[in-house]
Amino acid sequence: MHHYDNGSFYLIRYKIDHSVEVTTYSSALTSAVEFGRQEQLIECGQDDANVVLVEVDKVGKLVDTYPNYFGDVSLFVTNLRKLCDGQDAIEYHMAPQKVVAPKPQEKPNLDALARRYTRWA
Repeated sequence: MHHYDNGSFYLIRYKIDHSVEVTTYSSALTSAVEFGRQEQLIECGQDDANVVLVEVDKVGKLVDTYPNYFGDVSLFVTNLRKLCDGQDAIEYHMAPQKVVAPKPQEKPNLDALARRYTRWA
């Protein structure tokens, strides 16, 4: 069963029969609550699936961003074959990540820490 809506949080369940179930959530809180509930069921022995909660902006990027969660081992198999044949392995490179500039440091106002004495008339 697959639920691909417009949410950005995806609960991925790996069942014992090697099938994968993906449920979409638009709320971080709702997805975290369901993830916790699923983990409790697994911990108590009431479910034998494995679960993981991930976040992506588009469902199309889900498999591209987390290929290992969907059993994409083609690069591993290709590299293993190359190494067994005495060839160099293919290096995996991640796309460059956007670098965010650090926030400018603010100078603290130490006047707020100084105790002020006033005289009452």
